[in-house]
Amino acid sequence: MSKNTIITILIVLLPLAFWGGMKCQHESNRFDQIGKPLFNIVEFTSGKAKENRYLVSMTWGLTGDHQVTALTQTKPTSENWMPNPKTDYIWRGSFTTVFHQQFGDTIKIFSVDPPTIPTQLGSGLKIKLESITSSQFDSLQNITNASVKKFDYLPTHNRVDGPATGR
Repeated sequence: MSKNTIITILIVLLPLAFWGGMKCQHESNRFDQIGKPLFNIVEFTSGKAKENRYLVSMTWGLTGDHQVTALTQTKPTSENWMPNPKTDYIWRGSFTTVFHQQFGDTIKIFSVDPPTIPTQLGSGLKIKLESITSSQFDSLQNITNASVKKFDYLPTHNRVDGPATGR
């Protein structure tokens, strides 16, 4: 092989090798995310009570098979966040879809599965829980009323500081 042929092959192969290495690094960074918690967060604010509540769903595990949903006073700020059973309403273990509605300083939560009720209730926002049947759940899914919103357990982002969407 001539010297010019070897130089031409190197000029072509070096950028391809660099591109391939960058692609592999990008893919390996995605593997680092496996098993890390994924969050869905909706924030409720109150004018008078000066208190915020957060409807949070956290899914984690290698296959995403662990899940907890909570109406909490503490916004998740790290991947180690877990709801506090003393102060938070907790739906644990079941992949729960709930509906929510806020009017003034009252948050109304509609769910088929009841949450664990906290022992120390906050004094600000009022929480009303309404247990619904499966048929009522189906009719709420089809409702177009903007005041009642669906909150899925499905995560919308994998960072605790990501966008809050209340699907």
